[in-house]
Amino acid sequence: MITLKIKGTDHELKFNLKALFKANQDFSTKDDEGDSLGNGGSQLYIQLGLGNDEALANVIRVTAKGKFSEDDILDAIENYIEEEGITYDEFFELFKREMEQSRFFSKKITDLKKTLEKQKITLSNKDTDEAKEQLQGVEHILSLMPQEKSLSLAPDTE
Repeated sequence: MITLKIKGTDHELKFNLKALFKANQDFSTKDDEGDSLGNGGSQLYIQLGLGNDEALANVIRVTAKGKFSEDDILDAIENYIEEEGITYDEFFELFKREMEQSRFFSKKITDLKKTLEKQKITLSNKDTDEAKEQLQGVEHILSLMPQEKSLSLAPDTE
């Protein structure tokens, strides 16, 4: 579990069902009719894998108890990195691992991986420039995904 000091107080970041629910509410993509696809958790995971700075703040927003300003969150990130003596990239990896070890987030990550594997097969069978470009994107995202054995199947402690 990650503990961040935000505004002088330690906050345990909980990658539980409540956090997944918030992620799905706030960060899910929408279909053509504007309905949520319920994929906010996996979207945040992909954004972390791509090194999206905003994703760190968004993950903290959904996993920390309380509401914090962007400055509060960014200060907490900087302080954690400095105090722990880790790199910015290692901080991203720390969050990815927490998501992979959460039975709630790992389920969504596994579901996304299965969907992308199916898309990869479909796109591989098409011989258009657009399909080839989409295939490269799918393969890149798949390269960011964990191996099956690294995903948690054990219950969370909450």
